[in-house]
Amino acid sequence: MSDLEFTKILLVEDNPADIRLFKEAFKESNFQNEFYSVKNSSDANNFLNRQERYTNVPKPDIILLDINIPPTGGFDVLKKVKTNDHLKLIPVIIISASRNERDMLCAYHYHANAFIVKPSDYDSFIKFSDSLGDFWINWAKLPGEMEI
Repeated sequence: MSDLEFTKILLVEDNPADIRLFKEAFKESNFQNEFYSVKNSSDANNFLNRQERYTNVPKPDIILLDINIPPTGGFDVLKKVKTNDHLKLIPVIIISASRNERDMLCAYHYHANAFIVKPSDYDSFIKFSDSLGDFWINWAKLPGEMEI
């Protein structure tokens, strides 16, 4: 991804306060991004498959996914992403208030790229957004980004 491109981030989160914190943190982050959010697993699946009211949205470069979202939960979205040939290479970072090892094991079992405990305050949200941008944009390479 070139420096001139915007990284498209999809947040799947049902808590309005967390949505606002993530949105503000990514607005202040050190990398260019387009931030999108949906509040439930149905909208996430529609967004990712460009269905219903999401026909004109871009394919995200990164998905931030809460596991406790209605109606079917984040693991359902994760399984659908990682078994879809058009979506499975998108990095999915599970963000959760849970510190339950079973949740973490389940996330990695379904091929999450990372499991992050949600930041607890605004400064931590800023650090998270900057770290995410630095790692996934500046360091990690995904298929289709490198010239052969």
